[in-house]
Amino acid sequence: MSVTTASGTLPEADFEYLRELMHLRAAIVLERGKEYLALSRLEPVARDHGLTTVSELVDKLRTRELTSALHDQVVDALTTNETTFFRDYNPWESLRTLVMPELLARKERTRTLAIWSAGCSSGQGRTASRCRSGSTSRSC
Repeated sequence: MSVTTASGTLPEADFEYLRELMHLRAAIVLERGKEYLALSRLEPVARDHGLTTVSELVDKLRTRELTSALHDQVVDALTTNETTFFRDYNPWESLRTLVMPELLARKERTRTLAIWSAGCSSGQGRTASRCRSGSTSRSC
C-alpha cells in the first residue's frame, strides 16, 4: 500500500524504513499518518542527490550503513530543529499573565514557589521561568 499526497507517493515499506531509522537514530517515533511530513521534508534531500522521488532516496539509504552521511541528512531533515526555547509564544504568555500572578498571590505569605520543569536537560526551563516571572537575576 502507498500513501499519496500533493507532494507525491510514499510506499508503506519506504515509510516503515524511515520510521525504523528515526527510532534507531534519534529515538523519535514517527507515527503513521505523518507520511506527508516525510515527503515534504525529504523531497529537497532527494533532489540534492539527483533523485526524483523520496522512494529513490529510501532505496539509496538501504544500500548504505546506518551511520552514513546520507542517513544523517535524512534524520536531520525529519527532526524539528528549532532550538529557540521561547519558540511557542502563547504558553509563555499565559504563564506570565495568568499562571504566575495567581501562584505568586497564593504564595505571598510564604514567599516560596517551587517550579518543576520536566523537559529541560540543560536548565533552560528553570532559567526561562525565572526570567519570565519578572526576576531581576543577572542570569536573565
